[in-house]
Amino acid sequence: MIVGYNGSDFSGSQKNPDVRTVEEEIEKALMDINAISSYNFGDLKKIAWSRATRTDKSVHALQNVFSCKAHLTK
Repeated sequence: MIVGYNGSDFSGSQKNPDVRTVEEEIEKALMDINAISSYNFGDLKKIAWSRATRTDKSVHALQNVFSCKAHLTK
């Protein structure tokens, strides 16, 4: 996935407990569209999560690349 975002409301891109992050929001969105199962939710290792880069708190990104194993349906 190639993702761009305004980082003003995020505490960085990398998932961290107790703060809002880009990875956390992407994971929730993938769960909402059934691209990942509830069994795998919460543990990015289970979906072979990978990132090409990361950002710090309040940093914007024009393009960041994230990859994972996802269920795709017709």
